[in-house]
Amino acid sequence: TGDEIGFHLVGVAVMTMVAANGDELEITTDWRYYIPAFQPPGSPYADVVLGDWEITGGTGRFENATGAGTSEGRNNEDGDRVHVYDGQINY
Repeated sequence: TGDEIGFHLVGVAVMTMVAANGDELEITTDWRYYIPAFQPPGSPYADVVLGDWEITGGTGRFENATGAGTSEGRNNEDGDRVHVYDGQINY
């Protein structure tokens, strides 16, 4: 079946987003990278990065921010990696 995992990595990433005024928001993501064991012929976009993210710091208006959510990253048709973050930020 195409659901079986052929390759799996895990890790932690820290990302800092900077607003136009210089305020920063720090997000930490625990991620999992999967490549299915069986990919259909001609399907170079089958790998996926799944993550759980949490706000771990901030400056300016984000100094006391809280929030968390999930993320998913896949290659699009052009071969670019696209990550979508879903969740809530409270500040």
